[in-house]
Amino acid sequence: MKIQIGWIAPLLLGSIMVAGCNGNHGINGAISIPDGTETGDVSNVNGSITIGTKAHVAGVHSVNGSLALGKDARASYMKTVNGSVDLAARSEVSGNIDSVNGALTLAPGSTVKGDLVNVNGAISVDGAHVGGGLRTVNASINLVNGARVDSGIVVWKSGSSFGLDKSTPPRVVIGRDVTVNGTLEFNREVRLYVSDKAAHVGKIEGATPISYQGDDAPR
Repeated sequence: MKIQIGWIAPLLLGSIMVAGCNGNHGINGAISIPDGTETGDVSNVNGSITIGTKAHVAGVHSVNGSLALGKDARASYMKTVNGSVDLAARSEVSGNIDSVNGALTLAPGSTVKGDLVNVNGAISVDGAHVGGGLRTVNASINLVNGARVDSGIVVWKSGSSFGLDKSTPPRVVIGRDVTVNGTLEFNREVRLYVSDKAAHVGKIEGATPISYQGDDAPR
C-alpha cells in the first residue's frame, strides 16, 4: 500500500494556528507551564513547550519546536510539525501524538491512549503503553522493557516529499517482554528484530523477522 501523506503538515499547521484561545500561546519563544497548573490549549509558532510536573492541559501544539510533558502530567493530545515530543515517567496523553519531523519518546510508565504518528524521526517506547498504534514512514522504532502497543504498527511507503523513503531501511526492534497486538504492516523495506523473549507479537505482513537473544538487538 502506498499512502499520500502530504496533508499531514498543512493539517497540523491549521490546528496549531487556531489553538490557544483558552490557554497559553506564543510566537518566537519558549513556553513553560508551571508544575501543578491546570489550563486549556497551549500553542506556539517558533519555540518549545514544556509542561510541568503534575500539570493538566488540553491540546499542546507547535509549528517549530519540541514538546515535553513532565512527570505525572496530563494532556489531551500533542502535535508539532518540526520538533520532538517527549513524555516523562507516568505522564499521559488521552489522544494522539503527531509530528512530521521529530522523534517521539515515551519514558517508563507513560501512556498514550491514541496513536503515535510521525514521518521522520525515531520512535522509542521504553516500558510505556500505547493504546493505539504506531504509524510512520521513515522512523526507526525501538520497543523495550515491557512496552505495550495495542493496535499494531504501520510503516507506510511515502508518496510525498514530506517522507521520501530513505536508502537505509528503518530499524524496528521489539524487545524483551514487549507486547504488540494487532497487525504489523510494513509497506516498505525494514529491518525487523524480535527478541526471543518478546511477550506477544501480532501478525507480521511485509517483513521477515530476525530473532535475537539477550538484551540488545544486532546492529
